[in-house]
Amino acid sequence: MKECIICKKLFKQKSNVQKTCSEKCRKLKDKNYEAEYRKKNFDILKRKKEKYDKEYRRKNKKNLNKISREYYYENKDTKIKKCRLKRRKEILKYSKKYNEEHRKELREYAIKNRGKRNEKTKEYREKYKEKDKARAYARRHKQVGEICEKCGETKNLEFHHTNYEKREGITLCRKCHNIQHSEYA
Repeated sequence: MKECIICKKLFKQKSNVQKTCSEKCRKLKDKNYEAEYRKKNFDILKRKKEKYDKEYRRKNKKNLNKISREYYYENKDTKIKKCRLKRRKEILKYSKKYNEEHRKELREYAIKNRGKRNEKTKEYREKYKEKDKARAYARRHKQVGEICEKCGETKNLEFHHTNYEKREGITLCRKCHNIQHSEYA
């Protein structure tokens, strides 16, 4: 009588090599042995597999290329959609991160240069007092009319000051307003 190496039961040995009591225990022993063998020889097995894969690819290159081309054309639309979704997610992730960083930089800049910005605004207002007053008046009194006085456009309307001191002007569309200023230049 001998003890099974898996379940520790006593059994009658049929041959000198037998170490397990049943087929079930033998399969368990083989699985354990195989797992241990893989752990011990992982690098060797990995190299063998890579070598085999390389040889297989070399021998069957044309067939593999054909199969991959066929797969690509069959699944082209879904692959493109997946790639676009993945790219969109990456862009959103990056833009979110970038926007947060950019906002922080802007806040820091604003805090750092708070006095300087106010000085520049004051300088501009002192230099162009009449323009500043006329613009403020136009903003407060909504002097922009309903249509452009030159071409009749109803969109993108702006107020053009003809005389800053008297706060006089005409309503023009953006295009006509730019033309009007280019005539003065």
